[in-house]
Amino acid sequence: FVLVASFEITPGRMLVEFATMLIGHLPSDEEYEKALAWLDGKLWFYKGPRDPKFHDLLEDMRYSVQRFGVTRVVIDSLFFLVGKENYEGQDSISRTLKLFAEETNCHVALVAHSIVKQKGEYIPGMESVEGSGGLCKPIDNGLTVHRNQAKAAAIEKAEDNGDTSKVAAAQKQHDAILVV
Repeated sequence: FVLVASFEITPGRMLVEFATMLIGHLPSDEEYEKALAWLDGKLWFYKGPRDPKFHDLLEDMRYSVQRFGVTRVVIDSLFFLVGKENYEGQDSISRTLKLFAEETNCHVALVAHSIVKQKGEYIPGMESVEGSGGLCKPIDNGLTVHRNQAKAAAIEKAEDNGDTSKVAAAQKQHDAILVV
């Protein structure tokens, strides 16, 4: 069971994204309804203020684990909980989430964006996370995601030029790289 606390993406939009991932393409209305039925009872959304207080979120996470059996929590993103320059606060949140995960046997994913905004082949790693140097130290698993922006640009250019063979070739490229 998953609790999603996103302060960037609305639950409605996120449901479309989840359904698209489950189906493998933008779902038809019928496929979307089937995906929603499959997600029913497995997925909860945190509905809090746009400027959440970390303590309040943590208490709601505890409640969700106890009441609904939540085993996974996704928080999107760190900088809605603490300022970008508040390094002590970032470290504290990271350590607190680590303790929460250990105490509740729950997996917590905290989204922290990359400080590197380069285009091209650069693939960000843990050293590229925007924030304090101690932010990534207490974590058990770190994942970085690199979107293949060159693919999207190639498809757009080929579509603009009406070159279906180049569109097809670009679509065969990877969408992203996930590094664990």
